[in-house]
Amino acid sequence: MARTTSNLTEAINLLEIIRRIPFHPKKITSSDLFQALEAKKIKMSLRTLQRALDALQKSELGIECDKSSKPYGYSRLPQVQELDSFKLDDETSLLLRLAQEHLKYQMPARMIGSLDYLFSQSKEEDKEPRSHQWLKKVAVVSGVIPQVAPDIKPRIFNAVTEGLLHEKQLQIEYVNSKRQRSNMTVLPLGLVQQESRLYLVCMPVDDMTKVESKALHRMQSVKVTDLSFIPPADFSLKKYLSSGSFNYDYPGRGQPIRLSFLFSNDITAVNLQETPFNKTQKIRKLTNGKNKGKYRLTVDIEDTFLLDAWIKTWTEMAGIENVKKKPLTKEAEIVSASIR
Repeated sequence: MARTTSNLTEAINLLEIIRRIPFHPKKITSSDLFQALEAKKIKMSLRTLQRALDALQKSELGIECDKSSKPYGYSRLPQVQELDSFKLDDETSLLLRLAQEHLKYQMPARMIGSLDYLFSQSKEEDKEPRSHQWLKKVAVVSGVIPQVAPDIKPRIFNAVTEGLLHEKQLQIEYVNSKRQRSNMTVLPLGLVQQESRLYLVCMPVDDMTKVESKALHRMQSVKVTDLSFIPPADFSLKKYLSSGSFNYDYPGRGQPIRLSFLFSNDITAVNLQETPFNKTQKIRKLTNGKNKGKYRLTVDIEDTFLLDAWIKTWTEMAGIENVKKKPLTKEAEIVSASIR
């Protein structure tokens, strides 16, 4: 009975391996395949996987190995498609395509890797006229000047997300914006995408009193250590971001203020009412005095570089005037935070 159970487990593992091997001409290495299986809690040693791949290559199941360069890459030939026991419907296929496009930096590398076979299948099955055309009918438009994303090496992203997911210390070789090279050991606490850039929020092991952000594209090497850690109880990524840490440095940054200004453009009033800064925002049309017919906006908000840039842009576009910034009292801060 034990041997029968073992045979069944081996058969299931072989099917899991085959399902994760992409169709030709795409390829997957044994190490990447091992990580994909491990991410799905499929227990198998790398050596066992390599033996299974060798057996599959020699079988009639249409698995081929490209040995033209190392590491070797494995792919499936069309005749092995009949082993797939499921077919993605149009909705699932489209959802997977969108997820792959927009969430690739929001999920751990191993989880993304474990879904490669589904991403590949979604592209194969996304050839029905309507679902295939949908991706040409939707777009995401940035509110800032677009920039080419910096080069982030897969091995860097994989190691960073591995340490972040399993709460392991990372050893990083880093080159800062001044081209100064340094080595550091950090506790990975969060991953933040700001437009085209990706940052690791971390705490240096040699100074546990501060939290820093390091750009992934400036990392030269990252090693995941065997040293586990418990994230600081008082750390919250949400609070770290709300402190203005990604709004650039300048005096007074991140300080809560009460912002007010006048403007006269009716379309701007509609836009700001539809997409307010936050729940404290109020817009009132003045009915008397020298500013009759104009709008006054007030809002409790953090004073940041991005806010100044917005004000400058809309001063020119919508005639914003009489801009005032008033520091909030502690009582006002508490009220403002409670209704956001």
